[in-house]
Amino acid sequence: AVAGNPAQIPDPAAFRATYTQIVKGLRDMQVEVIVTTIPDPMDTAYFSRPTAAANLFRIPDNIIRDSYGVSNNDWITRDGLTVIGNQFIRRRIEGLPAQYILRGPVGADISNRVRALNAAITAVASEQGAVVYDLAGLFSRLRTSRLTAGSLTVSADYFGGFYSLDGYYPGATGHALIANDLLGFINRTYGKNFRLIDLAATVRDDPTTKFERAREEGPGLFGSVENDASDGTSTEP
Repeated sequence: AVAGNPAQIPDPAAFRATYTQIVKGLRDMQVEVIVTTIPDPMDTAYFSRPTAAANLFRIPDNIIRDSYGVSNNDWITRDGLTVIGNQFIRRRIEGLPAQYILRGPVGADISNRVRALNAAITAVASEQGAVVYDLAGLFSRLRTSRLTAGSLTVSADYFGGFYSLDGYYPGATGHALIANDLLGFINRTYGKNFRLIDLAATVRDDPTTKFERAREEGPGLFGSVENDASDGTSTEP
């Protein structure tokens, strides 16, 4: 996904054959097996819609779309956000190199291919008597409706409190949310009572969440281009 090359994603049939060997080998040893679905890379903070990018910088959507040649269905990569931020700091919009934009059809192809792999995972689990934990569903909920961690609401946006600065690995709070969701799944499935992680304490000690708190309290990570323009500074390309 980072390379923008959907063809690098495994073929579903070949993936299923190999995955069957792994799950069957474990089940043949009479052990319980939990498999997880694969999160859609397009749900991570590595990729931002133009609207999300505009929200990050606290600017109107049209500045992102018009200045950088992206549509509402395209994605801007993490590196693209850095380039845009640097341009705003210099108060000079200079466009965005093509490698920092993932076009909508390519992103849709990636999502479809990942869904095909998840269908294979679910089928193998059903055949072999394994249990499916929907990790992809958790990442999807994060993207569409946010998640609560202690007193903080985290999102899938860049600097949203869930992902670290690379845009795809969760920070401590993100990992704690995943762990609690999985522990809850195990408790419900197997009648257990594993204690959940204290999210409030995790948030307090997680540097990743500080960006989200600061963004909620301040004007914007790089100020406001709209406000800069009011003092006579041009923001046109």
